Amino acid sequence: MKNFLKKCLPEKIVFFRESFNDFPYRKYMNKNKCIFIHIPKAAGTSVLNVLSKKKVPRDHCSYNIFLQSSKKKFHSYFKFCFVRNPYTRLMSVYYYLKNGGNGKSDLEIQELIKQKYSTFEKFVLDYLDKDLIYQISLLRPQYTYICNYKYEVMVDFCGKFENIEKDFSTVCEILRIKKTLPTLNKTNYKDNICKIQSIQKEVIGKINSLYQKDFEVFGYEFR
Repeated sequence: MKNFLKKCLPEKIVFFRESFNDFPYRKYMNKNKCIFIHIPKAAGTSVLNVLSKKKVPRDHCSYNIFLQSSKKKFHSYFKFCFVRNPYTRLMSVYYYLKNGGNGKSDLEIQELIKQKYSTFEKFVLDYLDKDLIYQISLLRPQYTYICNYKYEVMVDFCGKFENIEKDFSTVCEILRIKKTLPTLNKTNYKDNICKIQSIQKEVIGKINSLYQKDFEVFGYEFR
């Protein structure tokens, strides 16, 4: 019956229906008994495309959404995520938005950057603040996706973007699957490092202040 409906219904309607079926748990999660918490701009799109054989929405759900949806699944499934150095992650977010973002929900901030924040330094110093970064998923501190109020990490494995191949292999071993990680939706990591090393101390200082907990929780060094 399901196959018949898929043939009859337009592709967009099927995609929409499946997007909200058992939300936030996706079919690949139930199949592999895992929960992947997709933190924006930390290799999440690549991981998602490996685990799911077909296109699924890029959900950026915090751990508590999974917990509230199904305590049984949350406590029994293998929970993992990937995090990234706050400096290079923020740099990646900026250039991602400057280059058009997802072309949908990012249009407003994309236009704002185009008109007012032509450089990363201006974006950080003149636009970002402690209230704003919690309102936009791309800018949210990473700890807010996976930590409780005590700043305790609520996932079983927290891989790092900087060790993506090794850490993803660890995930695959735990899930008992054989997968190769592609490179998708990526800005150049090495280029970002070079750019971060060349920016002014005032910008670094503000990033340190805004994302202090990310540095502390995930063991990244302050510059």
